[in-house]
Amino acid sequence: MKDARLEKFQSGIIKEIAKIVGENLSGSEITELFEVAGFPEIKHDGTTKWKFLYSILKKFNQRLGGQYDIVKFIETFSNPTQWIRKEEVRKHILNELNKALIFNGLQLNQDGEIICLEDEKRGSYVGESQSIKSVSQIKSSKSSIIEPYEGIEPFIFISYSRKDKEKVYPIIKGLSDAGYNIWYDKGIPPSVDYIDYIAKKIELSRIFLIFLSPNALDTSKEPSGVINEINVALEKEKEFIIVHLAPTKIPEKLSWKWENKISNFTQAILRYDKSDEEFYKDLLKEIHRRMTMMA
Repeated sequence: MKDARLEKFQSGIIKEIAKIVGENLSGSEITELFEVAGFPEIKHDGTTKWKFLYSILKKFNQRLGGQYDIVKFIETFSNPTQWIRKEEVRKHILNELNKALIFNGLQLNQDGEIICLEDEKRGSYVGESQSIKSVSQIKSSKSSIIEPYEGIEPFIFISYSRKDKEKVYPIIKGLSDAGYNIWYDKGIPPSVDYIDYIAKKIELSRIFLIFLSPNALDTSKEPSGVINEINVALEKEKEFIIVHLAPTKIPEKLSWKWENKISNFTQAILRYDKSDEEFYKDLLKEIHRRMTMMA
């Protein structure tokens, strides 16, 4: 990738990155990190860690192509090999870094590599001349099925029709790669009460992300699990994000129940009307906004 493809980092983003790294590493570990990243001449001088990092990264950013040095530093810090037996800590760090990086059109995936969201082909790495699967490319891959999150950190509950799984699974894989904790119905143990378990997960979730489609609201053959989940989420006053997979009209017999939240449905993100790049960028920004607002 040429220098023109990646903008210089905003100072507020550099400061946030410096604070995250400073909070998680000792002075000697910071020195070692710079050495592993290819900057052995930089050694922590004993001053406040985040201020030291902020000063160094600002200098990187000011020189020609220095934004790529910052990318290399972040990727080295986020590399899974640096966090062996500390996967939960690393996942939290990725999430915090992504909250800042998104404002530069960037995100870290689960491999600790930075994805440029503004790139013509979403999924190309900034730091190396490599590529990963975009949302559309993942569709045919079994790897798009992720393990549902189980833990105490904030997570996103996914409501969808299984008839739409070929469209939904790649999207939630992309969200997981972006550092967000995702729970969906693949995480239901076989021995529990299905309805109670779902209700509890909705209650514990930070965001209720629903994928609307005619399939999701179809009650012609059996009750809609999505409708039941929406009703529980409304009762629990959860934060909604709605994605329309296809043009979907809310049945009149249901709309009166949802009148307090109806604006969410009419102002939803239209997956079918956007490119992969536009959709993924809009969805990540909305999730970040809601997560930040509720933090």
